Order: sequence, then C-alpha cells, then structure tokens
Amino acid sequence: MNTQTMERPKTEHAVITVQFANEKKGGQRNASIKDVDGLYYWIKPEDLHHYHPGETYEVQSITTQSNGYTTRTIKNAAPVERQPPRAQPAHAQRDPVRQSAPVEQPRQPQPGNGNGNYRSPSPEDKKSMFRCASVTAFIRAGQLRADRNEIAAAIVEIDAGYDIAMEQQPAG
Repeated sequence: MNTQTMERPKTEHAVITVQFANEKKGGQRNASIKDVDGLYYWIKPEDLHHYHPGETYEVQSITTQSNGYTTRTIKNAAPVERQPPRAQPAHAQRDPVRQSAPVEQPRQPQPGNGNGNYRSPSPEDKKSMFRCASVTAFIRAGQLRADRNEIAAAIVEIDAGYDIAMEQQPAG
C-alpha cells in the first residue's frame, strides 16, 4: 500500500436521506446506499434492509481518502423521526429539531422564464432535448464513440426515430 496517498480514517457524523440502496455486487464485500446529495456509503449486506429510499438517518461513518477517492463506511445509524408540524401562534419561535446546522439543498431549476410563468418547450426544443439525452446515453453506454462522424450518423438516426415516434402518437 502506498502510504503517501492514503490518509488516516476519520469518524464523521451526518444526517442523510437515502436516495436508493444497492445490493452488494460480485467481488464487493459490502452493499451501498446513495444519499440525495449524491454521496455513497458502504454498509454491511445484512443491514441493507434497514435503509429505505426517502427516509432520513443519523449516521456515524468511517471516512478514508486514498488516491483522490473518498470511501465512507457506515458503522452506526439511527432513523430520524419526522416530527408532525405543531400549530403555533405566529409570534412564537419554533424549537430547533436538531442541534446541527441545516444543510442547504441546491435549488432545483424551475421551467419557465423566471417570473413564475411556465412556458412549455416548443416541438423543436423537445426534439433537441431528446437528441442530446440520447447521444449522451449512447456515449456513456459505450455504444457510441466521441467521433464526429459517428455522432453525426447517430443524430440522423435519432432524429428519424423521434419523427416516426411523434407521427404515431395520437393527437391530443
């Protein structure tokens, strides 16, 4: 092991919300979960049934860094109970639910022109979005090389397929 690229393990505490849980795959010792912030955590396969998408947990994990990668392994976890909202007078302050600082969630872009008015994408925009998503998916799946001639040919086929699919849709 190259000790120059490995840092000492650290114990960390976090409150996470599970996005999805993965069974262990061939060659892996552990199962994994991904939180809504995109972070992965390793867990024992026998503990996988304790984690449910959309649920929030307070976790203690061992974090290590090696060769630029961060590995988080959950050692302890407890579900965070959701508190039902309490009716309070407008002038009363709410008691903090947790002592930790709230994690600011990234703001999701909203469709429209920014003033609250939604504008449906034009047919040309829809086709362009489909084309971009398809080319990206084919490249990521290894079915299309990042070569201008291959991409141009793929776009012609994707556009033709899109046009056929739109012609077959019932008018609505």
